[in-house]
Order: sequence, then structure tokens, then C-alpha cells
Amino acid sequence: MISFKHFVTSTFTDLSLKKKVMVRGSLLLLVLGLGAKGFSAVADSDFGSGDLTWTSVQSGMGYLGGFLIGALLRMFFKLSLLVGFVLAAIGFGLSKVGLVDLPFESFGDIVGAFADASKRQMADLQEFLSGFLPASMMSGLGVASGVTQKPDWTPDN
Repeated sequence: MISFKHFVTSTFTDLSLKKKVMVRGSLLLLVLGLGAKGFSAVADSDFGSGDLTWTSVQSGMGYLGGFLIGALLRMFFKLSLLVGFVLAAIGFGLSKVGLVDLPFESFGDIVGAFADASKRQMADLQEFLSGFLPASMMSGLGVASGVTQKPDWTPDN
């Protein structure tokens, strides 16, 4: 039986060994960085005031956030493709029967406008990411790990 709940939970629980190590390592970076910051604030010392502490916090958060975004993107694309295919099949069937007249010539304009908007957004994203290189590298690695995470539709019951 297909289960949407299992689909979502397996995305974040059924991790390979490599991904478990990466997630736990980023959690360790995050905890160590936040611990050093907290220790320096409580003990009035300069122990956690360096750039390395913020880099570890940003890198840990970057990977975890990137993994979450990547996994959600994969789920979104899978579900979008499923819904889009069903809607396209219904529209095609209704147009063949003659109940609906679809404007196929305007679809090219919509795709072109989407491509132009995507190019502008990617240029802005590249400029933003180049400003925070360590965190953005970890975020990119997290997105790649999240997108390659394969959720399962059916529970093993």
C-alpha cells in the first residue's frame, strides 16, 4: 500500500552510511561552534570569539539546511511530476474528445518567460553564495545529499 507519511519519513530516516556520517558530522560542527560561543559568553573568555567558531556554526547549519532543502526539493519534484503527468493526460484526453480546446502555441511563451526569470535568479544566487564560501560549499553538499536521498513509497509491513 502506498503511504505518503512513510514517503516523507523515509526521506529523513533511511539514510545511507555516508549520509549518516555527513549529517552527524555537521551536527557535531554546529554543536561545537555553538558550545564555544556559549562558553565564551558565559565565562567571559576569548575562546569562542574567533572566525573559526562562526565558520563551524555556518558550515554545520549550511549542510543541515541544504540537506533539508534538497530532500524537500526531491519530494516536491516527484509529486509535481506525478500531478503534472496526470493533469497532462486528462487535458490531452479532454482535448481529443473535443470538450476542451488547449492553446498549445502559448505554452512556448510561458516556458521562455520561466527560463528568463530562472537565469536572473541563478545569477543573484551565485553572487550571494560567493560571499559565504565555506557555508555555501557545505550547503551545496547538503543539497546534493538531500536530492540524491531516495524516499520509499511503501512501508515494509
